[in-house]
Amino acid sequence: MIFIRSMIAFFLIGLGGCSYNSGPVNNADFRSSISLIDLEGFYENKMEVSEGRYDWFSRYLWIAEEKLEYEALLARTSKHKAINHIRISFEKDSVKFEAIKNDCVVASKKLELENRFDGSEFIFDSSFQFFSEVHVGPDYRRRTIGVDTAGDPKVRSLNRAGGLLFLFLPFAITQISDGRLKKAAENPTDVDCEINDYWVELLQEEKAKGSESLIP
Repeated sequence: MIFIRSMIAFFLIGLGGCSYNSGPVNNADFRSSISLIDLEGFYENKMEVSEGRYDWFSRYLWIAEEKLEYEALLARTSKHKAINHIRISFEKDSVKFEAIKNDCVVASKKLELENRFDGSEFIFDSSFQFFSEVHVGPDYRRRTIGVDTAGDPKVRSLNRAGGLLFLFLPFAITQISDGRLKKAAENPTDVDCEINDYWVELLQEEKAKGSESLIP
């Protein structure tokens, strides 16, 4: 118990720790207060994460549940690239995210509002563990969406870990990565699509085409 408390204290205080921040050009912090209505709408799936570098919003929303082999990872990346827009909407006490490819909703997820919105950021993914393959100690990860002080919607990925690396080396690290979202110029018109599992079906398609088609 003393060991666990010590690791948590070390983790929170961050003594001797490192901090890494990254974000798009002219990155700004989140507004201290927003309305969830401010987040509704259609967004380009491609978002700016640093000068000249881009990522895909859908990659933060639909995370692989297990570690993927190289071929499967490339196939999953291809599917994210194929998604054009992400639509965010509110239904009573929940937030709905929909992935749109060629004006067709290919994937969706609904999250309850409870304990996810602090008035500034909406938490759409979070996890906590105390052990990993290389360390013992708290490991907290959180992904949020909000609006920055410049009026731009953005996604933030926060990773914070501390404890003992390889059971003998004390460490504490915090990493914050921001991505700027862009509202779609025109709202796409979605149609009904018979897609049972977009992620699985796309992987099967890519495997059928051969490994050459998986190269980004």
